[in-house]
Order: sequence, then C-alpha cells, then structure tokens
Amino acid sequence: MKTEDELDAEIAKMFDEVKEVRVETLDGKPRVTEETVKGDAKDMEEAIADLVRSFREFSAFIECGVDPTDPLRSIGWWRALGYLALAESRAKDCFLGRHRDPASVRQYAKFRSKMLECKGYRPDA
Repeated sequence: MKTEDELDAEIAKMFDEVKEVRVETLDGKPRVTEETVKGDAKDMEEAIADLVRSFREFSAFIECGVDPTDPLRSIGWWRALGYLALAESRAKDCFLGRHRDPASVRQYAKFRSKMLECKGYRPDA
C-alpha cells in the first residue's frame, strides 16, 4: 500500500505532464479528414436509428391510448417519452453541431420529419 506522500507525488506528476494536441487548419478552419467524416457518419447513423426506434416505441403507446395521468398504466409511456427526448437531442446535436441558426434548425426539422416518416432525404447542396 502506498503512503500518502507517494500518492501525492503521483498526482503531482500527472499535472506536470504536458500533452500537445495539434489541429490542422485549412484557411483558418479545422481540416476535416476522412476519419473524422467516417466517425461523424457512424454517430449520425446510430443517432437516427435510435430516434426512429424511440419514436416507434412512443407511438405504440399513443396508439394504445395510454393515459399519461394514469399512475399504473403510464410508466412505459413516460419512459418512452424520456427515451424519445434523449434520442431527439442526440440526433439534433449530430445534425446541427454548433450551427444553431434558424435556417439550420428548420433544415433539421425537415430532416427529422423525413426520418420519422421513413422517407428518403436529399439535402440541398
């Protein structure tokens, strides 16, 4: 077992360690690499699948006519609502990133509707 002084010395070494992270830029903006795009695409794919699945589960409760104020029958409804909210937030973050301007949010709303309707989506390029 280590003494308190040895533990303090280990902690002090952690703060002395310097790590350098270099971000390549192109015209003053971070350079996007193929690995970045693949990682982002995988995150987006998972987020959309989660959103669609959560929406279907929540819709099933709606179709059953579950009353959200019924303390016994509404537990699943509330859980499905919570999962849907989390999935929507994740998909929104993947789609929008840091671009929260009104035009981007409208584009996301259009995209989300198409995904939930299981229709194809062709972005305006």
